[in-house]
Amino acid sequence: MALTEKLSLVDQRSDEEMIWDVIRAWLTISRIVVFFAVIIVSEFMEEFMFLEITIAIWALVIGIPLFLLISVLLIIGDKRYAPEKDEARKEATAKLKQKIEGKTAVKRPIKARR
Repeated sequence: MALTEKLSLVDQRSDEEMIWDVIRAWLTISRIVVFFAVIIVSEFMEEFMFLEITIAIWALVIGIPLFLLISVLLIIGDKRYAPEKDEARKEATAKLKQKIEGKTAVKRPIKARR
């Protein structure tokens, strides 16, 4: 299919789905920024204090719940506005679960040491 034909096709998605795609992109980018910001601030701000707690600890206290909140918002939004992405997430989770369940720890005691 030529590029002009692809561009002339009308997008069949609803306005809600298009808006969600933009919001999802921003949430994904912000989640990545939060992740790296927590790591960077935790590493470089260990000697600075705020309310008798180091800035590194504050970064963790604020960053981890913020990361989880953004992740939950992405999951909720996908369930409501992008069911195909939610199904893909569920399938990936099921595959990972099967892969993990197939592996077991081998418990063999050390019989002799040299």
